[in-house]
Amino acid sequence: MKWILILFAVLFFSCQSEFRDVQELNNYIQKSENGLIRVNKLGDIEIVVRYIPGDLFIKREFDSGTKDIDLLKMKYYNNYYFVLTMKVNGQDLLNNTAVDKELFSKLNNELSFNLDERVKLVDQKDDTVQLSDFVFPKMYEFSKSTEILMVFKRDQIKTKNFKIIVDIFDWPQKDKEFNFSKNSIENLQNLIIE
Repeated sequence: MKWILILFAVLFFSCQSEFRDVQELNNYIQKSENGLIRVNKLGDIEIVVRYIPGDLFIKREFDSGTKDIDLLKMKYYNNYYFVLTMKVNGQDLLNNTAVDKELFSKLNNELSFNLDERVKLVDQKDDTVQLSDFVFPKMYEFSKSTEILMVFKRDQIKTKNFKIIVDIFDWPQKDKEFNFSKNSIENLQNLIIE
């Protein structure tokens, strides 16, 4: 019995280690086996949905002078953050459509003003959680991809597993879905902020 308790303690504390720096945390997120990034490709188009922990926002504000960690946690821990990344032939999605002004305008408007109608989170009970907010910075050739920060209210996600559905392109349904586990997100260790 004593050995079981020791083994449990070792496993528990080894899973609770914290990330020492932002790069270490980002490297962990980029490994698909950790369940925090999903990639779908269809033809020349690649869509990536990646979880971004609130700790990265807290670290940025802390480094910019806001030293009240508790206040920052209250601000950022109530949401789940994801980055939606889109590429065509390995390049920025919008830049690749710029030669066709009508297509560029349509896509730009969809991403800028209608993303909340095109992206949703659906849990295991088929309950839908709408985007709480999104940020679409237009980089105009300064980036190799089109990226959008998406925000969902944490307390509205009631089940252990959920999928984010990105319905921007005329793709088969299975290719629009990006599956995530709440356990992968909740078990993510903290970033040490100092």
